[in-house]
Amino acid sequence: MHSAHSQICTWLQLASEAGVPACLFGPVGTSWQFEPLKELQNMHGFAKTYHHACHFRLKIDISKPHRPSKICYVALSKPAMPMHLCECKVSQREHVSDWGQPGTTLERRPRLRLHMDLAARVAIDWMQHVALPSFHNVHHDTPDRDTYLQTLLSQHSPLPDGAVHSYYPS
Repeated sequence: MHSAHSQICTWLQLASEAGVPACLFGPVGTSWQFEPLKELQNMHGFAKTYHHACHFRLKIDISKPHRPSKICYVALSKPAMPMHLCECKVSQREHVSDWGQPGTTLERRPRLRLHMDLAARVAIDWMQHVALPSFHNVHHDTPDRDTYLQTLLSQHSPLPDGAVHSYYPS
């Protein structure tokens, strides 16, 4: 692995030792087998969690609207964050792998937008359930009260039943 990966692991460990919530978030792949990442889990209390795009009804290609996306991301965090597993009524075989569909290979924007949206939803859920109550005791009238976070929280309401959010330009 690259020295950048080692540096990220060092920063995560330092954040953990300082009591600061820390997270690494990215798509499923072989990078998660990197030994220093395993060491963060085994020796420093980081937790690996999985976050499926279909949990939020997100997908890149909506040419098959009734087939959920197989896209899955991994987070390594301390404290642990809630997982967002598949809750679909169809089997994993019926999910579509739309990450590299024809026409999306060079189309970075839809993948980047999905990545950013999924990361934001996961982070907001993490802050609501774990990070803020246990690490951030801010009095309600102090200047560091995060009104931007409150705005984000109000904008990320669940989609109505049957709705699918796509990032593929139509």
